[in-house]
Parts: sequence; C-alpha cells; structure tokens
Amino acid sequence: MMRCGAAGTLGKLRDRRATPHLIECLKDTSWKIRAAAAQALGFLGDPDATEPLLETLRHDEQVEARALAAEALGEIRDSRAIQGLIHCLKEDENIEVRSLAAKSLGEIGDPRAVEALVQAFREGFEDSIRRESLYALSLIADVRGLETLVDALGGEEWQERMIAAEALGWIADTRATRSLITILSDSSPYVRREVALALGRIGDEKALEPLREALQQERVEFVRRGLREVIEKLERTS
Repeated sequence: MMRCGAAGTLGKLRDRRATPHLIECLKDTSWKIRAAAAQALGFLGDPDATEPLLETLRHDEQVEARALAAEALGEIRDSRAIQGLIHCLKEDENIEVRSLAAKSLGEIGDPRAVEALVQAFREGFEDSIRRESLYALSLIADVRGLETLVDALGGEEWQERMIAAEALGWIADTRATRSLITILSDSSPYVRREVALALGRIGDEKALEPLREALQQERVEFVRRGLREVIEKLERTS
C-alpha cells in the first residue's frame, strides 16, 4: 500500500487510481497527513472523494484539514457537496474554513447556494467571508442575488464594488442599469472599467449617453478603451 506521507505527490500526479489510498489517508492519526490527502484529492478532482471529504469537513477537529477539504470540494465540483458546504459556511467556527466553503460554492456554481451566500454576505462581519461570498455569487450569476449585488456597489471596499459590477454584467438584468450608471465615476479605475463592461453586457441603450459622458471625463487610458468598446457595441445594437 502506498504510504500516506506521499499524499501530496499522489495528487500532483493526477492519477485517479490513487483516490482510494488518499481517502484512507483522510482517517490518519496525523492531521498533517489528513490535510495533505484532502489537498491531493482536490488536485485529482475525482467525484468518488466527495463523501469522504464531506466527512472530513463535518468532523475533523483540525482547522487545516477542514479548510483543505472545503477547498478540495470546490475543485471537484460535485453538486452533492452543496448542502455540506452550505452548512459549513453557516456553522463552522473558523473564518478561513467558512471563506473557503463560500469559494467552493461559487466554483461548483449550483444555484441552490445563492440564498446562503446572500445571507453570508449581508450578515458577515469578516471581510474574507463577505468577499468570497460575493465572488461566489458572481460566478453563479443567478438573478436572486441581484439585490445583494446592487447593494454591494455601494460598499466601502473597491474590490467588492468591482466584483459586484462584474456579476451584474453576467446576470445581464436591465434592473441593474441605473445603479451601475451611478458609479461610472467611482474613485477606482478598476471599478469604472468593470462597470462599463457590465453595462455593455446588459445592453441597455439607456446607458449609452452616460457612457459617452463618462468617456469625456475619463483620463485613465485602459478605462477609456473599455468605455469606447462598450459605446461602439451599444451604438451598433441600438
């Protein structure tokens, strides 16, 4: 039998024949080996590891092992992990584990996670949990997250505003147009560019004149390029 101590190497080889051995390593008495096995199973991406990793996520007392199990489940992208990750997002005592659970819910992309992610963003006091929940909502791009994403456009952190703008662009609901227009003059050029691109994806002609005005005032070249591209696109389709 392969030694559990070689767990990391087994994962990097990307050979799923190692999955049963790595699953056994999740029960090892050493938390370092359990954590390495969880990480390796994420590298392999084998759905057969989903339930064992969920067991680790639920019951392992070591934070590192739970964190790597949460991350691995996102890499495997098996929808059977949704409920376990949602429970972890809500109940785990460790901030890093909860943040990684949110991240993995986004990577799996199952709309069943939207409600829990919205709650985590709205009620979370930790920046990492809020940011990962918001980013997960952007990946899922479900209209049920629309109100939360619109609210995030007014957040204090520019990263949150940028993620929210990107997500609203992928949802492509014209109800977000007015809110996006209001932050075309955001203090961050990265946010301004993402807002322009989002308005382009939404394709609402009501944004055309505000975009032209924004272009006249903009001084940052990469933002100007984005504005020009979006204006040209809307002009062709309007």
